[in-house]
Amino acid sequence: MNLRAFVKLSAVLAGGFLSVSIAQAEDPKQDIFLHQLKDVSGIVFNPKDKENFTVATPHGVFTVRENGLVKKLNKNTGYFMELISHPNNPNTLFASGYVSKTEKMGVVSSKDGGRNWQKLGDGANGKASFYTMAISAVSPRILYGVDENIQASADGGKTWTVVSPIQGERMFEIAVSPLKPKTVYAGTFNGLFKSEDGAKTWKSIGPVDKPVASLQVTNKGQIHAFIYDYGYVTASEKDLKWKRHAKEFQKRALLNATIDPRNPQHIYGVSDTGAMMISKDDGETWGSFEGNQYASIDRIKAGKTLYEDNCVACHGEKGVGENPADPRVVDEEGLPLAPSLNDTMHAWHHSDDQIMSTILNGVERNERMIAWKEHDVSEEDAKSLVAYIKSLWNFNSLSCQGPRHMSCMH
Repeated sequence: MNLRAFVKLSAVLAGGFLSVSIAQAEDPKQDIFLHQLKDVSGIVFNPKDKENFTVATPHGVFTVRENGLVKKLNKNTGYFMELISHPNNPNTLFASGYVSKTEKMGVVSSKDGGRNWQKLGDGANGKASFYTMAISAVSPRILYGVDENIQASADGGKTWTVVSPIQGERMFEIAVSPLKPKTVYAGTFNGLFKSEDGAKTWKSIGPVDKPVASLQVTNKGQIHAFIYDYGYVTASEKDLKWKRHAKEFQKRALLNATIDPRNPQHIYGVSDTGAMMISKDDGETWGSFEGNQYASIDRIKAGKTLYEDNCVACHGEKGVGENPADPRVVDEEGLPLAPSLNDTMHAWHHSDDQIMSTILNGVERNERMIAWKEHDVSEEDAKSLVAYIKSLWNFNSLSCQGPRHMSCMH
């Protein structure tokens, strides 16, 4: 089993590491946010829906609003390892995965955006569990899927044939050219590959021979890929001249990177920790989806001003802490000094809400951290402060924020 399939499947089999239970996720009376869900195994956008996008998780299919609030669309139909949409009808979705821990799902489809699902087909040799799938934009009846081998369908996913073994040592992603249905790209443990004969034979095309955990080709023929321990890269199908964008991912992997067709500068992806990440500048920089609506340049600038006016005296310039040389030192009354708020200590162990609560309400056990709401710091100010503080964090801290930090401390 490859890295992507293992990450997805192990999350559901192990029960994940977050506190949201299946009962909570299915309770319409409770507000649940995307960062509270255990895993996202597919991301799709409907260009006509300006307020929501859709994700597949171990608990089913959800719509997600800009603030992260999720709404469940369907009853549990199994564990989806992949979710893709029809290029001409975004309400038509395709998925594959597992019905149970041991039973493969085959291919299922929905014609109403994920609310209702029907069995579409199995696979070439009994039921498949495709962990990556792709559909041709010019010939939508042609689909590709990867399970224990590479398979293709010429009738919209009803029947499948094996076209070749898995390319490279392991294969993580597959994508189709928007112009030629037989031109297929693969992200593998050994780098990026291209096939011009319907995934039968392959040649290496990548800038480096390192694992490719995420891959997509846009309608304009722009290839986007995340290469582990190298960065986020793009190239045109025409010349395959690679441009390296973000580089600093701190040994984390970015899965399911998906471009938002409503705003192509916005790219959504899932860290191997399970956290949703977002780039708003075509892959140049990345932040966490949690609180991203507050992470504008103006908001961060306002937060920096508030920080310098109210916080820098204790927490230091750029959040280095009161005594970065020895953060364990206490003051003359035995109270802890102000901790760092950058990557060096544990600020990122807390959620946005927890950090805002500390800013506004103070810390009861440490009188040095006062309740700033009593000193003219509003809730909006606290959001700006959090936006600035998180701008000091690296990719690892952002993707390990909150309860996820427990899985990152090893």
